Amino acid sequence: MTPESSQQIGHTDATELYNRVQSGEDLLVVDVREPWEHAQGVIAGAVLMPLAQVRERWRELDATRPITLICHLGARSAMAARFLAQQGLTVVNVDDGMAGWEGHGYPVLT
Repeated sequence: MTPESSQQIGHTDATELYNRVQSGEDLLVVDVREPWEHAQGVIAGAVLMPLAQVRERWRELDATRPITLICHLGARSAMAARFLAQQGLTVVNVDDGMAGWEGHGYPVLT
């Protein structure tokens, strides 16, 4: 990873993401979990793009919107964030993932 790309990765947590979603901010939440995990509960409006598909599908992402990546605990979304930053996108990783989101009782769709 180049130094420039590491500067393009922001970090947040579930509470900050929840506040941004509630405020109506036009951000793109990308869920990099597996479909079976996604089916157990997802943030409304999140796009499913499993980590194994990110390298093939990243061009589908709207780079004009803030891109926020989430997985279960934050590790897979961090890997996706590194890759996307190397492609020139500015991304934010949700460090506590869906575990943090659900742990706070924030709403999920099933």
